[in-house]
Amino acid sequence: MRLYVSVKYFVIHWPGQTTYLVLERHTHRVYSSSTFRIFDSGLSPEEIFYIDIYFFLGVIPINTVLCIAVVTKAHEKGVVLGKTIYEISEIEIIEFNRCDDPRNLENSKSNIKKLLSSGFYFSFSYALTLNIGHESQGGTLHDESDKSFYWNFELYKEFVSQDVDTIWFIPIIQGFFNVYSRDEVTLALLSRRSCERVGTRYNCRGIDDNGNVANFVETEQILIITDKVFSYMQIRGSVPVYWGQTGVTAQMLFTKTRDMSVLAFSQHTDKLIEKYGHVTMINLLTSGKSFENNLTNELEAVFSKVFPKYSQMISYNFFDFHMNCKGHKYHKVNSLIERISVFLQHYEYYSSDGTKQKGVVRTNCLDCLDRTNVVQSFISWDILMTILRKTNKDHLGKKDSSFSKAFKLQWADNGDYLSFQYTGTGSTISAVTRDGSLGLKGLIMQGITSINRFYNATIQDDEKQTSIDFILRRKNKTTLINKIPEEMDKRSQEYSQLIDLRIRIVTWNLCGDPLSYINELTSCEDFCTIVAFAFQHVEDFSSHEKILISSMIDYSLLKTIQIDDFILMIFIEDKLHQDVKSLDQDSISLPHKGNMPKKGASAVVFELWGSSFAFIACNLVNIDGRNSVHKDPIRYIHSHCFNNTKKLKGKFDCKVLFGDLSFKANTSSCQVHSFVDEKDYDQVFKAEQLAQSIKYGCLSEYKEPDFTLPNNISGVHDKEEYEDFGSSEAFWSDRILYSGVLVPEVYRDLQIYHSKHRPKEAQFVLQVKRINQILRKETENKVYQELRPRPLGSLPKMICAKDLI
Repeated sequence: MRLYVSVKYFVIHWPGQTTYLVLERHTHRVYSSSTFRIFDSGLSPEEIFYIDIYFFLGVIPINTVLCIAVVTKAHEKGVVLGKTIYEISEIEIIEFNRCDDPRNLENSKSNIKKLLSSGFYFSFSYALTLNIGHESQGGTLHDESDKSFYWNFELYKEFVSQDVDTIWFIPIIQGFFNVYSRDEVTLALLSRRSCERVGTRYNCRGIDDNGNVANFVETEQILIITDKVFSYMQIRGSVPVYWGQTGVTAQMLFTKTRDMSVLAFSQHTDKLIEKYGHVTMINLLTSGKSFENNLTNELEAVFSKVFPKYSQMISYNFFDFHMNCKGHKYHKVNSLIERISVFLQHYEYYSSDGTKQKGVVRTNCLDCLDRTNVVQSFISWDILMTILRKTNKDHLGKKDSSFSKAFKLQWADNGDYLSFQYTGTGSTISAVTRDGSLGLKGLIMQGITSINRFYNATIQDDEKQTSIDFILRRKNKTTLINKIPEEMDKRSQEYSQLIDLRIRIVTWNLCGDPLSYINELTSCEDFCTIVAFAFQHVEDFSSHEKILISSMIDYSLLKTIQIDDFILMIFIEDKLHQDVKSLDQDSISLPHKGNMPKKGASAVVFELWGSSFAFIACNLVNIDGRNSVHKDPIRYIHSHCFNNTKKLKGKFDCKVLFGDLSFKANTSSCQVHSFVDEKDYDQVFKAEQLAQSIKYGCLSEYKEPDFTLPNNISGVHDKEEYEDFGSSEAFWSDRILYSGVLVPEVYRDLQIYHSKHRPKEAQFVLQVKRINQILRKETENKVYQELRPRPLGSLPKMICAKDLI
C-alpha cells in the first residue's frame, strides 16, 4: 500500500486496485472512491508526500489529538496453508493537525511505536483472531473476526460508522507466532492475547465485572501432515476472582467481596463454556507462599459456590508446581497430565477430517507466564504424540529430532514473548522448555529476569499501560467524527423548513356487511396528508374498492393489503407519492386452534422526508377477558412481522396500532352501564383491559388519545345505536393507539350506525423537516469551503510526490 499526505487529505491506495481510501483532514469525512485522483485534488505535486506502507492500522486518539497510524515495516514470520503471517516491526503515527503540545505528543507516539513494534501480528489472508477450525462464511477478515483478540478493532470504529468497505481493515493480534516446516510436515504455534481486560502485570490482575480476566491468552498448536490439518487449543488467564497487587512490595489484596467474585466467576465460566465446551481448570499456585495460598483458598471457596451449577461442565485441579517440581524435577508435570487424561481424551482435537475439539484446559499460576507455559507445553506435547501415533508419524517425536527441537523452541519463545508483553522481560524459566532443565545459566538468567521485572513494574509499566489504553481507546473519548453533518445540522434553516403533516386514521368493523357510507368515511374538514383505513369483516370489498379510491380526491393509493375480509389501505397526498422511500409491507396470521376465528394483522412501513412511519392494523379476538390473552397476540405481531426481524419493535416518528383490538372491560356490562350513566369515566377506564396493558403490559410504548365518552362499548348503549351482543360482558373493541412524536388532535366515533360497531377516527399532527436538495447541496459546499484544514504536524521521512509525475 501507499500513504499520501497533503494539507487536505490522507489517501491510502492499494497497488493494483482502482479504489482509494480518503480521509479528509479538515472535515474528518472518510470514504472509499474509485474516481478520486490524488493529483487532481487541486494541489501541486510539491504539496503531496508519500510513504510505502503494509497497511493502515487505524486512527489513534492521543489525548485530544487524532493521529493516523500505518505499518511501515514488518517481518515475514512464516506461511500456514499458503497464507503468510507477518510480525510488525515499525509503525508511523501522523497527527491530523498541528499539536499545541508537541513534546508530550512525541513522547506518547514514541511509547506507542515501541509497544507495537514487537509481538503484534497480521496477515492479509489468514484469520489470526480465529482458530484454524473456524468455518469461513466468505466475509472479510474484519467481518469474520473474534473481537476479543482484535487489538485495532476500536481504531476502525468510525470508519465502519461512515460505511467504509471493511476490506481496508486488517486485524492485528498480540501474542506469538512461529512455524516449522520440513518435508511434508508443518508445526506452528500461535498465541493470541485477549484485549478485553489487558494491561501490565501490577496494573491488571484478576477479573472484571464482565467476567473478563487479565492476561487471557488462547494458544493454538497447529500440525499439518501432507494435506491433513490438526490443531489443539489451550487457554490461560489470571485467577478469576477480584484481586490485585499494589506498592513496591506488591502486596496482594482482594478488591471486592466473595459474593461479587462469585457473580463475575460465573460470567467468566459461561463465556468459556459457550466458546470452548467443557473446561478443565488447573491451578498451579504454591502453598509455600502465604499470599498465593490465600489466593488459592479464595478461588476454591468461589468454585465451591458455583460448582453445583456447573458440575457437568467444569472440573478443578490443584497442582502445586513449585512443590511437585522442586529441585528442577519438571518431569513430574506428567503426573498432572495423567490426572486429567480422561478429559484430554474426551476433548480430542480439531482435524480437517471432521473431528472437533470438545473442551479446553484452562491453566493459571500467579502471572500465568512461567509455570503456566511449562505445563501447557507438556500438555501440547502429549496431544501431538497422540496425533503422530494415529498418523504413523511417531518417529517425529524422538528426543533429538528436528521436530521435537522445533517444538521446544516454539514453546520457549512463546513463554518469552508472552512474558515480555505482560512484564517487560522474558520468562524466568524458558530454559526448561528450551533445554529440558534450568541449569546454571538458566538459574543466573532467572535472577536477572526477576530484577528486571521489578524495575519494569516500578518504572516503566505506567507508560506502557497508557499506550495500551490509547490503542484500545479505553479512556480517550476523542473520536473521528465527520464534521460536515454537525455543521449542516447547525445551518439546517438555510435549506429546510418545518412542516406539520396531518395524519388521519379510520377503523371500522362491519360485522359481515358490505362497505357503505363511503362519502361519510372519506370526508374530512381538515385536509390530511396521509389517510389510513382498516376494515374488519367486510363483505364483497372488491365491488366497493374502486368507489372508495375514486372518493379520495387529491390522493394516491400507497398500499392495499387484503386478507380475506380484513383490509388495510394507506393513501398519501398525490404530490408526495414520489417522495416515499423504503416502502415495505407484511401480513401475519395468528396461531389459532379448533373453531377459533382466524385473526391477524397487516403492517406498512415507509419513510417520508427523513421521518419514519409504521401503520399496524389488527383484527384480534378476546377469548376470556384476561390481559394475558392480548399480551401474546400483540407481542407476536410485533416480533414476527417482516420475517422475524422485529422491525416493528424499533422506534418510529409515527407509529399507529389500530383496528378491532377486542378489549373487554374487566367487569359486567351492567356495572359499566352504571358507570357511564353516572359519568364516572375514571371507573370505566380502570375496569377495561387496554389501560392495564398500556400501564403494565405489552402496549407500554403506546398511548391512546384523550376522549370523554367511550361510545364504542357494545352491550352498554341503547339498541337504537347498537345491537346487543347478548353478552353479560362489555366489549370496547375499536381502538387507535400511537407512539413516536405524534400530537393527537381528534379522537371520536363517526356518526354512522350501520353495524354493531361505529367507525372510529383519530387525527394526529407530525412535524417533519422538508429539505430542499438544491439548497442543501449549496450549503454543504459552503461548509466544506469554510472548514479549512489546519497546518500539518510533524511528518516522518517521506518522499515528495513530484517524483511520481
